[in-house]
Amino acid sequence: MSIDLRIVPYVVWGQFDCMRALVISDIHGNLEALNAVLAAAEPYDALWNLGDVVGYGGSPNEVVALMRAKAQVNVRGNHAYFGGGV
Repeated sequence: MSIDLRIVPYVVWGQFDCMRALVISDIHGNLEALNAVLAAAEPYDALWNLGDVVGYGGSPNEVVALMRAKAQVNVRGNHAYFGGGV
């Protein structure tokens, strides 16, 4: 899968327009904090996750499912790498 990151800023039909990308990382299974950040950051056009979705928090499965559904970019962090192929 190729990802075109040449997005900000971009030209649409002769107009200068910008995309708001929410860039997050180090969620570490903390679903409550993730939901708070997503709500506080609204509105955003794209969600980019730079890794460490699992780790210390109590809801790793829920966080992984949410990030798979919402994020356009997911980077596997060291916790996922050593934690078993998430």
